[in-house]
Amino acid sequence: MPIHSRGRIVMLRVPICLLLLGLGACRDAADDNGLALLGFFEKTCARRPALPTTLQHLAKGAGFASEYGDVTPDMESGDKLDLLYFAERVQDAAAFKLNAYFSGSRDAGLVICTIATVGVNGRDLAPAIEAAEKVASPATENSNDGAFGALKWAIGAADGDDWLEMRFRRDEPRRTSLTLSYQIRKP
Repeated sequence: MPIHSRGRIVMLRVPICLLLLGLGACRDAADDNGLALLGFFEKTCARRPALPTTLQHLAKGAGFASEYGDVTPDMESGDKLDLLYFAERVQDAAAFKLNAYFSGSRDAGLVICTIATVGVNGRDLAPAIEAAEKVASPATENSNDGAFGALKWAIGAADGDDWLEMRFRRDEPRRTSLTLSYQIRKP
């Protein structure tokens, strides 16, 4: 599916979750920063940008500011990508951090894109993520002391190694991150 078509689908995902929120399906996630985290994720990482400048454009559109200056087209020129991008957005009292690593060839590179914040109940957010991303049955992981958890879903092309992962801390400050790792594929 072309990226521009995928963008239209992605834009519908968050409103669907917000509709479900009205029906009570995402109510617990709305009591914290969970839906905001998912919304910012959908506007940036979930769009699977192939270049750092594209992610920067999406991030700025979502209200993020680059922490170390803007990415310029000359930084992503050449056959290989090897670039880190950092941005932050403050909403109410919560800071949302976005970082991404672009590596490999421009035509088949790997991107790891993460958004994180505090004040999210990860277990309550999981159903909203599954509805928005159309994924189910994640692999689960918990720390020995039960303080940390992780859910990992296979996502994207069936022949790829794309995945979506949520890592979360159960107690305060309830730090949670959403990470999408995907392979850039030529259309």
